[in-house]
Amino acid sequence: MTPFVPRALTLTTTLLVAACAVDKLPTPPHAESGLRVTVPNGPNLGALIERFPGGFEISWDPARNITWTLGLLSPLSVLCDPTAVPVFEGSGSFLSVTTPRGVRHFRITTGGRVTLFLYEGTPPENLCDARLLASGTAVSTTTDNDVVLTGTGTNSFGRRVSGIVELADGRRAHLLIVARALIHPDQFDDDPIIPITVVDRFELRPIGGQ
Repeated sequence: MTPFVPRALTLTTTLLVAACAVDKLPTPPHAESGLRVTVPNGPNLGALIERFPGGFEISWDPARNITWTLGLLSPLSVLCDPTAVPVFEGSGSFLSVTTPRGVRHFRITTGGRVTLFLYEGTPPENLCDARLLASGTAVSTTTDNDVVLTGTGTNSFGRRVSGIVELADGRRAHLLIVARALIHPDQFDDDPIIPITVVDRFELRPIGGQ
C-alpha cells in the first residue's frame, strides 16, 4: 500500500499537482525525474533534494462540493479533452527533501499570486461542465513532513490558500482555505489510514461587509 494515496483522499482538501501540461490527472512528480542535488551529511550519507518546476494545481473538497484550480489559465473543462493542451502560468514549485534515514518531506508553493478558479462540483462527474463560482488570484503553500510514513514521529500535512476573488454576482470576497491533519506513528500500519483533522477551514467573506 502507498500511504500517500489514501491519506490525500481523506484530507478534506484533496490536492493534485500537474508537473507538466500533459498529465490529465496529475500526481506528485516521480523521484526519477527533475533536478537533483545531493547535500553531504557524513562520509557516505546525504539528503536528496529534488526541485521540480510547477505546472498547475487542481484541488477539490467533496464535503463542500467544490473544486478549484491554481495557476491554470484554461477552463477546467480542458482536462476532459485528451487532445487539448492546458495553458498555465508555471510559476509554482515542488520541493522534495529525503533525509539519510529515508524520511521524505515536500513543499508545494505557487511562487506568488496565481490565477484561481473556484467551481461547483467535484471530479470526475463535474469535471467537464462545472459551474464557475468565483475567479481571482491567490497564493498557496502545501507541506508534508513524512510523505511515505517512514519516520518515527507524527506526520503533519496540509495546506493554506488565501486570495481575493470575484463572485458570480460581481461582488469581491476574501478567500481562505486552511487544512491540516496528523497521522500518529501507531496509525502507520492501519488500512485504511484515517488522519486526525486539526484544521478544516473554508471562508468566502465579501469585501465591504456586503
